Amino acid sequence: MELCPIAVPGGYVATVTVYHNLTQAIDLQWAASRDGIEWWRPDRRPALPNPPLGDYGGGMI
Repeated sequence: MELCPIAVPGGYVATVTVYHNLTQAIDLQWAASRDGIEWWRPDRRPALPNPPLGDYGGGMI
């Protein structure tokens, strides 16, 4: 849904907001780029996991 890049020596790092249609949940993942055009997500697990549905804040940020 959204990519928020920050310039660092050697390229960029970013948080990626990802919406999952099946579970209707949003989480944040990490991404990296050397040129700001081609992005790489080393791991698609959430960097900021959410509580399970039914708990306070569950499912969404």
